[in-house]
Amino acid sequence: MSSEGDTDCELLWDDETKPLVSIDQALKDDKLKRDKTWGFVVYRCSYKDEDAWKNMLDLIRCHMEDYLTAAGGGDLWAQHELIAIDNKAQFDGASSHVVRDHFNHWVQEEMAKLPKLPESEREEEDVLRKNIISETRYNFCLFIDDICLESVEHMTEPVVKLLCRGWGPLPVNKRAYTVHPNFEDGNTANENEDVGWRYIEVLSCFQFYDKLHEPRRWRVHYARPPYWPYQNVHGVPGFWRKMEEEDTARTTE
Repeated sequence: MSSEGDTDCELLWDDETKPLVSIDQALKDDKLKRDKTWGFVVYRCSYKDEDAWKNMLDLIRCHMEDYLTAAGGGDLWAQHELIAIDNKAQFDGASSHVVRDHFNHWVQEEMAKLPKLPESEREEEDVLRKNIISETRYNFCLFIDDICLESVEHMTEPVVKLLCRGWGPLPVNKRAYTVHPNFEDGNTANENEDVGWRYIEVLSCFQFYDKLHEPRRWRVHYARPPYWPYQNVHGVPGFWRKMEEEDTARTTE
């Protein structure tokens, strides 16, 4: 694991919440839902390399299982379900806004599947619904684009993009903004501008899933892409592309 990754993971464990508690609680049967599963919804936004996509999914599953076992929750792996959204016509090259639009729709559909309790139990139903929709699965998803797939080859620890559903959605007529040249998204020079997604190492997928069971924690663990805490400009996702551009520019001078 890289030193930057170590720092990022350590930040996730800086409060008093014990690992696995949120996942274990979310999996308990209740009157609205039984046989629950946990795990990220993952959007495929790159179709240039089929093998790289499959390899990335395997890496996510492998690291999730390894960290789960290390945390003493190996018995919960049987209830893990990674949900891959794979639709080339809809998501090839899709932006975070397009992904969020669909994720919002998916969450609404999942909530609509929950049964309604009798009128006498309506108050209990409201509490149960709030508990379910506050789970990590329904507030954060992953999306994987060209840079993420390329990171398998170019970075010690490959990366994926973590999206926060509660950030938006941004109206369609406001999405054609000019991205600030120092960053990968957002239009200001403010390094703390929240653009609704960030990079995380595949290695830390489990920690983020476990820690983000309360959506408000997004601000605690947010870092504007392409950076994250203590990451230098020469090690951010996509650095290899800039190096190639610089090499090309030098050869054409």
